[in-house]
Amino acid sequence: MSQPDALVAALTELTEVMAALSTRLRREAEVRLGQEPLAPAHRAILAGLTTNGQATVAELADSLSLTTSVVRAGMAELERRGLASRGPAAERPMHQSYRATELVGRLRELVRDRAGYHFGYALAPMSPTDVSALEQATEAL
Repeated sequence: MSQPDALVAALTELTEVMAALSTRLRREAEVRLGQEPLAPAHRAILAGLTTNGQATVAELADSLSLTTSVVRAGMAELERRGLASRGPAAERPMHQSYRATELVGRLRELVRDRAGYHFGYALAPMSPTDVSALEQATEAL
């Protein structure tokens, strides 16, 4: 395997490890805050809502390539769980905006704290030169 092929393979493996770690940390945070796991579509809707700050069902459906009925049902579930709330009342229901709640911020904070712990543990035995090289590689990616 050539050096670029080996690097691509290593980065691909790293992606898989990071995805697994992210899933595990998210689930730990959900358990700590008494939340059941979200269905993938609901997780995507919440991520879209968090990214946009606030959005309507139609905006989320368009940006996530989901149907409005899927997003509407997802928003109802997110509201029920206290993860999303309605913005100011709109003249027409289709213009109703939603936003993520403070609970989502707490979930994200728990995930970030745990990720920091895991990364700190992984980086501790590395030399300063290796840490610097990793920082430069991260910036390049």
